[in-house]
Amino acid sequence: MLLALSNPRRGESVFLNRPGYQVDYQGQVNATNGTDSYYLMVKVPAGISEAILFRIGDQPQGKLSFIFTPGHEPGQGFDVWIERQQFGRRMDRVRCRTS
Repeated sequence: MLLALSNPRRGESVFLNRPGYQVDYQGQVNATNGTDSYYLMVKVPAGISEAILFRIGDQPQGKLSFIFTPGHEPGQGFDVWIERQQFGRRMDRVRCRTS
């Protein structure tokens, strides 16, 4: 599987006083049995946060929107990547390759 993440930026938020962020994705997800889980991983100075991605395999490109937990705001920037977890293998996540 090959996923490319690009253009991290501020985006819309449904929460007052909490900024939203977005990142574009492009690529194919090869979930052979449809039960694999995908997580958006974001590293900020305060640590690493994750958000489960539902239905990321439905379209080969789009944008992901997210917010940070209070106290974990990114400041000047953040690193972002996607990890795949096979069904039943909770502790064995694999970082998706990016271009």
